[in-house]
Amino acid sequence: ADGDLPLPGHAVVPGHEIVGRIEALGEGVTGLAVGERVGVPRLGWTCGACAHCRAGRENLCESARFTGWQIDGGYAAHALADARYVFRLPERYGDEQAAPLLCAGLIGWRAYTMAGDAPRLGLYGFGAAAHLIAQVAVAHGREVLAF
Repeated sequence: ADGDLPLPGHAVVPGHEIVGRIEALGEGVTGLAVGERVGVPRLGWTCGACAHCRAGRENLCESARFTGWQIDGGYAAHALADARYVFRLPERYGDEQAAPLLCAGLIGWRAYTMAGDAPRLGLYGFGAAAHLIAQVAVAHGREVLAF
């Protein structure tokens, strides 16, 4: 919407952090239920077959498609999502609290888990992902340094 990403070649509904309820399930979808509260993150689809996908690094998939950019996003009344990228959300979090976890929260969590059990965590930059993961690290008793 701001013009900072190349146009995907078709009209798209923006919104990359979707919180909503399932109204219908596609054929073969298991583990989710109609009426369940879920979130759809920015990473909305990957090929599942490339070396990155097979190694659990889907965020590096060269064929990846992103919610609100190549895939219609959350500013729509309804959205279609790949079940592999739909996450259950606990009711204890409001929509405004849960939505940022679907982009910055996932980015930060991936990096945080790669740090292992280090007692000290250094964050370079302090955007949304660092803001969220700093809170997690402090809750886990780690020292946090921001650069």
